[in-house]
Parts: sequence; C-alpha cells; structure tokens
Amino acid sequence: MIETNKELICKIELHSANLEILTERIASTLKELHALERAISELKEGFGEVTFSTSQTKQ
Repeated sequence: MIETNKELICKIELHSANLEILTERIASTLKELHALERAISELKEGFGEVTFSTSQTKQ
C-alpha cells in the first residue's frame, strides 16, 4: 500500500497530538506523586516512621 504525503502528514499529526496528551498526563501524574511525597514526609514528621504495604491480586 502506497500512502500519499497527505496521509502520512495526517498520521504524523495524529501521533504528535497523542504524544502531547501523554506528556501532559505524565506531567500531571508527576505532580500528584510529588504531592504524595510531601504528604508522606509530613506524616513522618508528625507521627514518626510510616510504612505502607500494597498487595496485588491476579485475576
């Protein structure tokens, strides 16, 4: 299948838009993680060492 330049440009623009969205989501997630780190630090200062445990279940 031979794609025209217009088709290729459209695909590139779509991928570029998707990358921008993913970049924004990553930045937002990092901000949330930093906020959680600060909150955990505050908890440690107020209550001493705090430990968290997580468990994963496979379905």
